[in-house]
Amino acid sequence: MHKTTTSIFKAIAAATLLTGAMSAQAAWELDGAASSFYYVTSKASAVSEVNSFTSLSGAISDAGAASLAINLASVDTGIDIRNERMRDIVFQVAQHAQATVNVTVDTAALNGLAVGDSMTGTYTASVSLHGINQDMSAELKVVKLAAGSLQVSTVRPLLVGAASFGLAEEVEQLREIASLPSINPNIVVNFTLTYNQ
Repeated sequence: MHKTTTSIFKAIAAATLLTGAMSAQAAWELDGAASSFYYVTSKASAVSEVNSFTSLSGAISDAGAASLAINLASVDTGIDIRNERMRDIVFQVAQHAQATVNVTVDTAALNGLAVGDSMTGTYTASVSLHGINQDMSAELKVVKLAAGSLQVSTVRPLLVGAASFGLAEEVEQLREIASLPSINPNIVVNFTLTYNQ
């Protein structure tokens, strides 16, 4: 075989192997349909309700930058008028359409998990909501579901205060409109996220 032709085949083979290696280490994308994000509210001293967001997106990059974006307009409280009030009064989605969470993770550890294996750790999450950024500590569990699938979930619920994100006045306005004696300004958050490679 001609030397030049041999060199070309070697180059193609090397490129193919490199592409395969890059694919094996590709970024993880959030599977919104297989993920859930819930929060619990309390009002009138004794009434607690489970709410959720139904539109989630995110990824984990090769460098270990994990992100979650929550479409605040997708809030689901189970009651249409309450959804509208949450969107317009509390979250003000016209100005603040998303909440974001960013965490740095060890991708080598993620890629090293065998199917069925899990690991638990405490992470510092950078949370952006209503134009305010706050760092929060979160204990998370990561489970390798399949060769190209990870599940990330809270080990302990997260407690998020409205005042930390400048939402105390909005919650009070919601209380007045709904004619409630009280609304707890703190919510309890749980989530289960599935990322596919």
